[in-house]
Amino acid sequence: MARYHPGTSEPTARGKRYNPNLLPQNYDSPGHVWSNAKTTNWNPWTCCGRPVNAEGCQMRPISRFDENLTSQTPRQGVGAYIQFLINDKGRVLVVGEHPICWLLSTNRIAKKATEGSSWIWAQDANDCQDLTSSFSRLIVGEPILPFYSFGNWGYYTNDHESQIMPGFSLTPPGVEICGVYNVIYVAALRYDNVQKQANILLRQQPRRGSLVIQESSRQVIVRAHDGQGESIVMTSQSIFEGRLSLPGVEFGDKIDKYFGPGYNFFGFSPQSKARKSYTPMPSNASLIVTKRNDNKGRIYKVDAPKAFKLTSFEEGVVKNESTSYESQQHEADIARRICVSKHYSFLCRDLKLPCSASAVVTSFLNRHQPYIFAEPGDLWLDIRLTTPNRTYVLARPRMGLR
Repeated sequence: MARYHPGTSEPTARGKRYNPNLLPQNYDSPGHVWSNAKTTNWNPWTCCGRPVNAEGCQMRPISRFDENLTSQTPRQGVGAYIQFLINDKGRVLVVGEHPICWLLSTNRIAKKATEGSSWIWAQDANDCQDLTSSFSRLIVGEPILPFYSFGNWGYYTNDHESQIMPGFSLTPPGVEICGVYNVIYVAALRYDNVQKQANILLRQQPRRGSLVIQESSRQVIVRAHDGQGESIVMTSQSIFEGRLSLPGVEFGDKIDKYFGPGYNFFGFSPQSKARKSYTPMPSNASLIVTKRNDNKGRIYKVDAPKAFKLTSFEEGVVKNESTSYESQQHEADIARRICVSKHYSFLCRDLKLPCSASAVVTSFLNRHQPYIFAEPGDLWLDIRLTTPNRTYVLARPRMGLR
């Protein structure tokens, strides 16, 4: 049996000398397929990292290379072309098949598991151009800014007094939190004493915002009540001071209504007598007091990831959204998988749409991530700025500035 190496040059002791500018016409029987010619003697060509005569590694004769896709060109499989999506490698001819990959004319492979993420079938890419043109004319109705719900996470009730607030570090934050943070999320709520429920007034991701916390040893005057309506004034030493800034807020913006341009505050150690001025405190929160009007609040350090779910409305009612999960960590893990796949997995794998088409459809359906996350190391501020409203801030350490 004559041995043929991909190419049309003269025979050698180990097959035909390969001209790298030509593509395969024929192959040897299993066990006699050659790699790219770099010298007159070639090394055996492995099949997806396995010997070429391994089960499932089959080489098939193919027609001469045609640079243009025609109606006779298969849409998929051997003889079809794939289009790489990464590093712009262009279209490559498929010359063989293995259970886990496609063998290419460039003597490389395309893993079947990465279809749709790193490569697609070239005919699908042509179809995809038409789909892109069609979908680009659609207007998908959704809010200009996405709204995310934190459920009842970080929401203090009397049940938490002197107890551990779940999801946060077990010890109250101290000077170790000093640094620069980006504001990730802000919210405001008002408690309805008639309905006995907390109503969300605001939940947004500000376009800009920062939190700067520095060590402090200032003596601060803090006011409290003695339980009989009398005001008590106490002086205590702070351990840090912070400045929340929300610049670029337009006139009439809800953020400006509840937060103003931001606020300054002092923080105290758990042993400070200033803590007696604000009794509704979990044991793992530190007291913060605003400089301007002596408003009191709590600050926590996030200890476990928490998923904030995309919602259609900015306003709503505080409620527990994680009861169906084993834990907060389990909820976050599920949410991260949803963020990665969005609708893509359903369209591509379940409905069997071309993966390229699925990617296009998904891009129009999901302009916003279905979840955002509080991450370990973030800070959560809970403070009453205007009665009876409470405000919340999620801030994340800015890399390189801690």
